[in-house]
Amino acid sequence: MDEKYSPVLIVSLAAMFFSAMGLVVRYAYKSKCTKVSLCCFSYERNIAEEVREDMHAMDRGHAVAPSGDSLRRQSIDQ
Repeated sequence: MDEKYSPVLIVSLAAMFFSAMGLVVRYAYKSKCTKVSLCCFSYERNIAEEVREDMHAMDRGHAVAPSGDSLRRQSIDQ
């Protein structure tokens, strides 16, 4: 073979990278952090609306996986 790296290796490494990034994004959403800072990237969000959406989805019977803090809250509106 004249190729230095096999295409299968490149695809496998790319798949592992993107799946790891997907898990990081999923964890960041479920953690309900208000401020995220990583290296030169910084992000601040208002989680009150996200928690309200999760609570309305639970009231409608949809399966959501909110964080433990939002399960302990009675209601955002009170």
